[in-house]
Amino acid sequence: MNRSFHDVALVFALGTPIAPIAWAEEPVTYQEHIQPLFRNECVFCHDADKMTAGLDLSTYQAVMAGNGGGPVISPGSPDESRLYRVVMHLEEPFMPKSRKERLPDKDLDLIRRWIQGGALERAGAKPAAPSRPKVDLALAPTTPGKPSGAAAMPKDLLIEPVVHSRRARALLSLAVDPQAPIVALGGEHQVLLYHTESLDLLGILAFPEGEPYALEFSRSGSLLAVGGGRSAKSGHVVLFDVASGARVAEIGDEHDAVLAASLSPDQCQVAVGGPSRTLEVFSTADGERVRAIKKHTDWITAVAYSPDGVLLASGDRAGGLVVWEAKSGLEFYVLTGHKGAVTSLSFREDSNVLASSSEDGTVKLWDLQSGKEAKSWPAHPGGVLSVSFGRDGKLVTCGRDRLVRTWKGDGTKLLDFEPLGDIVLHAAFDGAAGRVIAGDWSGAVRVFGAVDGKRAGELDVNPPTIAERMDRVRNELALLEPTREKAAADLARAEEESKTSGATADSAPPTTEKAASDAKLQLDQATSRIEALRLEMMKLEAARRNVEVQAARDELSACEAEAQKLARVVDAAKEAARKAAADLAALEAAVASAPARIEQKQALVAKATEDLAAARRVEEAANAAVSEKEALVVQGTDLAQKLAEIAAKAPDEKSLAEAAARAKSTLDALATGVTAAKQLVVQREAEVRSAGERVAAAQAEEANERNDLEAAPAKIEVLERAVATAEAEVSAREAACVAASNAIAAARARLDAKLGSYADPKR
Repeated sequence: MNRSFHDVALVFALGTPIAPIAWAEEPVTYQEHIQPLFRNECVFCHDADKMTAGLDLSTYQAVMAGNGGGPVISPGSPDESRLYRVVMHLEEPFMPKSRKERLPDKDLDLIRRWIQGGALERAGAKPAAPSRPKVDLALAPTTPGKPSGAAAMPKDLLIEPVVHSRRARALLSLAVDPQAPIVALGGEHQVLLYHTESLDLLGILAFPEGEPYALEFSRSGSLLAVGGGRSAKSGHVVLFDVASGARVAEIGDEHDAVLAASLSPDQCQVAVGGPSRTLEVFSTADGERVRAIKKHTDWITAVAYSPDGVLLASGDRAGGLVVWEAKSGLEFYVLTGHKGAVTSLSFREDSNVLASSSEDGTVKLWDLQSGKEAKSWPAHPGGVLSVSFGRDGKLVTCGRDRLVRTWKGDGTKLLDFEPLGDIVLHAAFDGAAGRVIAGDWSGAVRVFGAVDGKRAGELDVNPPTIAERMDRVRNELALLEPTREKAAADLARAEEESKTSGATADSAPPTTEKAASDAKLQLDQATSRIEALRLEMMKLEAARRNVEVQAARDELSACEAEAQKLARVVDAAKEAARKAAADLAALEAAVASAPARIEQKQALVAKATEDLAAARRVEEAANAAVSEKEALVVQGTDLAQKLAEIAAKAPDEKSLAEAAARAKSTLDALATGVTAAKQLVVQREAEVRSAGERVAAAQAEEANERNDLEAAPAKIEVLERAVATAEAEVSAREAACVAASNAIAAARARLDAKLGSYADPKR
């Protein structure tokens, strides 16, 4: 079999192709539809310069960032989006403030469709991820990774499998809790938590995001990071609370499955790697990406933080291995030497040594004080698929040779464990380093003693359903009851025979004593097994009830969420009914006052007409004055020319020269008067035009009033139907709210009934 380490990711991440989606309408995008709308209505108050209420709506990034109160857009959920609620006037302050009424219905529908469709930035873009609430997972810096109290243990987690296949699949991932006796196994769309000592199934965590290819407990043991996804489709990291099984955070939105993930010791950051070849670091508080490092030339297959949180190591499929400063992301060491894919990384507890395994068959130890290779040895022919430090500094490895081996810290081999049935994919010490847990390609998971190498048990990566387990127990009980009854009868008969023999002889014959001993042994064994099975049945019954209680809780939560959504819809329906009724009342009032307004418009038309006539009379007078002044200019020009000619013929006559000069001055004054009169004519013409425009406007207003009055009956009929429809919608929604309330009451009653039959009602 020529399988590579990455065959697991390639084979088990392949999902069923998704059928093309038939869109009912063109997707609404920010760039094409929403930004022009916001520019016309919103950015006067909400741009980068004037961020009223701390909100900028001028760019997509600013819109999605929201303001100091948090996001204003909840992609996929208009009713949960504050921006939509304020423009719908469902929540104060009503927006936009520049309008007395809401935006036109077509604009409101555009905003609703944009948010409902995932708040796309542009055509072809991916829908925006729903905004994530911030969480605080940081540990006190004085005690990084150390639990303040008792180690976290799963409590009342469901053990009903998310998926149960006909046959087990390869163990996708494995991690051990450093503080508690817990091991996590990556199965099909689920993570299974087992007790490393009792080997009991403690809980099952659903991972609907895809296959869990990477598992890591936090240093405190309180969190479990699960990375994975669907090959060539999506990738995520989910942080689970170990005690409750609750999802604490969902991080990353990759275009391919996450193959490697590591949680920083202070629980503030998650490092992620995969086919993108980019090492990404995300904040656990809000899921935002802190940095992206593009150094690797192939898929990133291994990532690990050092226990002290100072360093971050990453390895890739081409054999590349780099150590980074965790806080700055700066390159610390480039560690060269592997000739094949780096499959696993593990820091020693003191953070001074890094172990790496590779498809080249070697394990290498790196001195992180000098950045040099401290040790290298061939650990598994064909490829080493996992290496892990124990708390005591020992190492455990596994590989393609189907073997699991332990080593001293200097690379000296300690022990070979019995071979597994297929390529061993993962191996690790438990938290106390007393046991080794390993799993192979076939899905077999075995637990060995770390010192003697003896098999201590097996774990099931594909556990049966609770119902199947209960059937198995019932069947075994049905077979054991007759065995116990027969053993009890045989014992009674043997004891009776012993009494009879004792009455006739000094002692019972040996055959009778042996029969009694055998019968008692059989009876004790059957009784012990029956008691164990009954105890197991009680646990399974409790687990089944736990599933039922959780289902009842989920049902109640869903009913309450639906009721809350319906309440918001009722509010919107009531608002729509109120607006429709207000529009109808306003129109009816307008119809009632229309005759008076028409009379006023008629008076305005008459007054404007009179003003126009007066303006025309003034214009005519101005034109007459211009004509009169122009005639005087003509006459004055002739007289001035004649006096100038006479004065030129008698240059010695001063009186003639003075008369000519006076005539010229008079002529200039007349010319000035003509210019002024013409300017006055221009003004009068403007006044006439203005008066004409006022007449036209008054006539148009009168015509509009008459048209509105004529169209009013049809509009009233439409609004009456709208009011009736809105009121009916309110009634229907209120009825749905009543039904939802009844559903909540019924769901709560079912939950109470389940809790009432539970051993511990507080659970």
